[in-house]
Amino acid sequence: MRYCKKCGNRLDDFDSYCGNCGTKVEDSSYSSDYAHNERSDNGQDKRTTVGDSINNITDVANKNPESFICFILGILSVTFGTFICAIISLVFGKKAAEKGQDKDEKCAMFCKVGRICSKISIALTVIVVVTSMFWGFILPLFIVF
Repeated sequence: MRYCKKCGNRLDDFDSYCGNCGTKVEDSSYSSDYAHNERSDNGQDKRTTVGDSINNITDVANKNPESFICFILGILSVTFGTFICAIISLVFGKKAAEKGQDKDEKCAMFCKVGRICSKISIALTVIVVVTSMFWGFILPLFIVF
């Protein structure tokens, strides 16, 4: 990936001039080292830093604890396969929706991820139970006959 040395605009492989500042692009007037300064159309840095991500998480946790708890329990339910965490996550997701916390974009994302993870965990639990019932109850019948 090439970047203009003057303004940092991303350049296509066959650009002769920078589309942002108009600088003529030569072998020496672009750099692949400019990737750390990617900018949006309005010239502002559009990267998200780790600090920004942590601030987003703490904002959601402070303003809308139900959404955050739904998210955390949803992730835990999929990670550890705990059915109880999945159910509790769905309860907190419902409480968050009742309080209108799902109207905020960040909180809605946390709630949605928590609910999806919880539903996946519940589906996997049902599959495991049904499969174990098959192997535990039906398979011995085939062995006997």
